[in-house]
Amino acid sequence: MKVVEIFDSMQGEGAYMGVMCTFVRFPGCNLKCPFCDEASKYDKAKEMTIQQIADKCKQEVVVLTGGEPTLQPLLSELASVLHTRGKRVHIETNGTNPVPLEIDWVTCSPKAPKYELPCFVNEIKLVVDKKLPLKTACAIAGKMASPVWLQPCDGPWLEESMKKILKWIKKYPDLFRAGIQLHKWYGVV
Repeated sequence: MKVVEIFDSMQGEGAYMGVMCTFVRFPGCNLKCPFCDEASKYDKAKEMTIQQIADKCKQEVVVLTGGEPTLQPLLSELASVLHTRGKRVHIETNGTNPVPLEIDWVTCSPKAPKYELPCFVNEIKLVVDKKLPLKTACAIAGKMASPVWLQPCDGPWLEESMKKILKWIKKYPDLFRAGIQLHKWYGVV
């Protein structure tokens, strides 16, 4: 499998916010989001075996992330090996590809223009950028039993994004929760 990096850090977003995890970052994505910072890391990817990856996963929760991790072959096999080592396997996906059944927790962050969702997700994280209309956010949130996390968009639009999130949460408190990248506040990757 191609891997950009494996590191231990605090989960900074969603229901597992504040939990120490091992992150396995895979290269490549089938979307071109203008705010994504992963493109600069794609050239650092190296080939690793499933055993090599599993050996570096020290925390109880392992988060498969990217880029878009569902583009990687052998995700089911990796999850199975991690399970034999007592790990819980989470994935952060854009929702455009099927997620292996072996994954324990699915965080979906759908993006424009389609805002697709896989068949099953545990939580949704929406990046509130200029393109995301309230109507779309409400439609996505209406499919969930739990509130949707609204994540501010980094960069020059950050302040406007945070104002938009606050407005939406005030209007629809049962549908939305404000997200934050907690790991950045603590100064960890």
